Amino acid sequence: MIKVAQTVLDEGFLKLKTAFAMVSPNVTYTTLHARRKLLQIPLVSLGIGDQKKGNYSIYLVEKQSTVQYKVLQSLLNNWVNCQDTKLPINLRKETVDELLKLAESHGERQRLKYAIVKAAGMSSSRAKDMYGFNDMSSKISEVESALDESAAIREVIENIAEVKDQAILRSIGIYDTTTESEDEGETSDCSETDSDISGDDEDILFRVDAAENMGEPQMMQLEQSGKQESADTEETETSSLDDQQLIDILRCCDLNWIEFARIVTGIQENKQPNVTENMLLEFAGKLSSLNLTKEEERLVDQSRQAYLIERWHKDKEDDVDDGLVVSESESDDPNELCQVKDPLDAKGKAVILKKRAAIQRKAKREVAKRIAERRFLQRRRSKRIGRIEKECPDIGKTIEEFVRKRGVGADSWRRTGVLTFDGNRRVGKKVTFRRIQEHLEAKYKRKFGYGTVVQLCIPRNKRRKSAARYKGLAQVTNRRARKGFTLKYNPDEHWSAALYRGLDDIQYKDGRQIMNVGRDDQAGFRLDTMTTSKQNATLCCKDNLPLTTRTDYVNQYPSVLQTTCYNFAATETTGEVCAGVVKAKKLFFKNPAQHYADIMMIERNEDIKPAFINPLTGKIKEMECIRVDGGGDEGPVHEEVQYWWTKRHLINGTKATMVTTRSSGSSYRNRVELQNGCLALAHANLFISSTLNGSCMDSGKVNDNLLCKNLDAAIDVYISRVDEAPCARTVIHLMKGAKSEDVQMEREIVLTFLKGKVEEKENAKLTHSDLYKSIEAIWQLRKRHMVEKLPHQYVFYLKCCFLPNCIHPVCKGSLHNISEDCWYPGGPSLDFFPTPTPDPDRPYGNENCQECVGFCAGHYMKPSKILSYVKSGKRLPDAIPPSQVLSETFKKCAGLPSDDVISTTAKQVLLKQEDVKMWFQHLEVVETNRKKGAKKAAATRKARKEKNKTTITKY
Repeated sequence: MIKVAQTVLDEGFLKLKTAFAMVSPNVTYTTLHARRKLLQIPLVSLGIGDQKKGNYSIYLVEKQSTVQYKVLQSLLNNWVNCQDTKLPINLRKETVDELLKLAESHGERQRLKYAIVKAAGMSSSRAKDMYGFNDMSSKISEVESALDESAAIREVIENIAEVKDQAILRSIGIYDTTTESEDEGETSDCSETDSDISGDDEDILFRVDAAENMGEPQMMQLEQSGKQESADTEETETSSLDDQQLIDILRCCDLNWIEFARIVTGIQENKQPNVTENMLLEFAGKLSSLNLTKEEERLVDQSRQAYLIERWHKDKEDDVDDGLVVSESESDDPNELCQVKDPLDAKGKAVILKKRAAIQRKAKREVAKRIAERRFLQRRRSKRIGRIEKECPDIGKTIEEFVRKRGVGADSWRRTGVLTFDGNRRVGKKVTFRRIQEHLEAKYKRKFGYGTVVQLCIPRNKRRKSAARYKGLAQVTNRRARKGFTLKYNPDEHWSAALYRGLDDIQYKDGRQIMNVGRDDQAGFRLDTMTTSKQNATLCCKDNLPLTTRTDYVNQYPSVLQTTCYNFAATETTGEVCAGVVKAKKLFFKNPAQHYADIMMIERNEDIKPAFINPLTGKIKEMECIRVDGGGDEGPVHEEVQYWWTKRHLINGTKATMVTTRSSGSSYRNRVELQNGCLALAHANLFISSTLNGSCMDSGKVNDNLLCKNLDAAIDVYISRVDEAPCARTVIHLMKGAKSEDVQMEREIVLTFLKGKVEEKENAKLTHSDLYKSIEAIWQLRKRHMVEKLPHQYVFYLKCCFLPNCIHPVCKGSLHNISEDCWYPGGPSLDFFPTPTPDPDRPYGNENCQECVGFCAGHYMKPSKILSYVKSGKRLPDAIPPSQVLSETFKKCAGLPSDDVISTTAKQVLLKQEDVKMWFQHLEVVETNRKKGAKKAAATRKARKEKNKTTITKY
């Protein structure tokens, strides 16, 4: 009552309903009860307004004997009627109802009602009569309360962002001279900082403290995660620990900043987290003036960099877990500021402005996140999960541990060698929410609802409305398996990736004189079933879905179509071309000779021919670069493959032919693999019968003639359906395999020449003398043109020798200027090969590597640096892959090398020591198995000889 009287004295009037709520907050309001209670003190109640118009209200004023209240009431009513000049409300009830139906949430409907009532100046009773809004007084109070609370959240987070902004500037000795004037003026809204700081902010005057500018600029602290919802900004200016105490703690921690930060955080546990972080920031900015030696500063700087990187990764993971989208500019290297030598130059100023803008953008996201977490004006959420969280605080970790132990992905099998895994053959049942429920009930001895278990995890799609019901105590969700596990370790993987990076630079620069092609065999397409073609969806009518067979039908005869994809990669001057050759096992061979016939056929196709012709000269391109797998039918290490590419090198008269392959397990990086995937999408839900011309079985046996006829018809159907399937920005041109009877006959003589016995070779010379001489000439050409110093298992490189009596058309042609033979105009010569070379600027064991997480095993030079290295007159090292270096080292040591040898070898091949040791152990196992195999073979031969002697003796 005293509070009501004081309010009336201060304000002059007070609504009766508001006054009654002040004295009786939990009592239902009626005018009769309110008057009886409040008129006990010297007050007068006046009814102002018209109930029909919905603006009638009762007010309390101070009772004075000199005032005629009837006259005052009449004057006030007349004044209200005169002031009631608002525009008529044009919103009909039906229109408002439609607007409310369009609202997507309960909170949106509440805000819409609030806006309508407030804009029209309606009372609660009038809103109910006109639009049917019930209890608008309480709803208005809820909306206004939400507005006040959201404004408070925004103000607190903006204050924290301002503190971070100033702390970052102070940590590098830079002070914003406009801060004080900005604090006195109006605070800007967070939405104005959505884009990078620009305009007037670029003209901010910076003042650099002379004492701090003497040393190296300190590294900028990462933005804090902003987890706290409120913080006293005044506390950031003071600290309970002075600089001397902090330096003593740092020395006690052996200059380890990570341990130092942990101890200081423990001492400051009663303070807000941002207070401690800002104190550490300020202390870091003063290190150069605290009488530390250069060695001590170096140790502190190293440990602090590790601390900052650890915090950066943790904050980034927290943002991803919270569903925040972190832009690339905000996920840059935290050490970026260390590379700025002068904060007053353009580069330094740009970095500072970028970091400050990132803080403001993060503050805006944090405001939106905190407001969303408060769920203003949303329906009441069940408290069941909150009660479970209190009773079972570790339930999230329990669920995660249960799911992790039951995982049976490729990465769940512990690797103990190059190819072998541990002998564990026991795995748990498949993880389901029902099994998680049973596990929780068994552990906590209580009941859990199925839906409760689901909501304890994280949602599959955070953008759906239902995601708000998930608590996320356990980081468990439902996902498909992802590729990311290598079954067999290959020490050449890093080296091979660096090699192909260099090849990309010289081969894809200008494609007008280089024919770049990648070749790969796609997975087989099986006839009479959709097992291999039902993995992707296609458009169809709702009542006419494509059907597949109920069983995975397997024929007794070969009924698989396989497409060999040829991807002519795009360069900076030429476009991409895609081709495919569809073949069946019974009709076509799968060997190098067939591939030779196929590419010669593709070259004559009008759609593919531009990939082989130089658009400037109209002639066949002078260089060919082919990327293949390491299979027996196309790997560059195989002599038969080398023969056919040498023959093409001779027939087409190319200056250079290079066939390369990646390390084992890395072929998925080739562009042609994308074409394979596009082809799989094109033949999705395609069913082709293997009996288009009748059954292939005749009296229980396979009729080969009819089988070939059916396979040929199936290829035609496949091409008619899948031809010109989209791939990237072009289409895939399909064709049937080439007829290769002549080259297959030649292949038999080639195999005899390469691997046959002496008698077989002499017989081939007599029966096919001309062909045999041609093969010998081609093989001699291969020896002259082949670059020997390259690793043959990865590269087969033919280059014109320009020697007299050479049968190659370019070598025996007219005078030729060798200096004009370049990979591209103005580029390196054909003698240049981008051998992977260790980068001295990113060496082995680099503690400040910005690309590696954990230990850095070193990096190879980038292509541009290799080219500059060669132009400076330096010689590249020999192209020796790490696997060859490791094998030679193992042979020299005659057993498992010592730790010193392992360390030296690891540094030489840019691999981690544990990987090198594992490979040596693998070589030791291989050597042991070979010795056992040799002993077993010797024993077998001895037993066989004794058996033969016994047999001869009997007879």
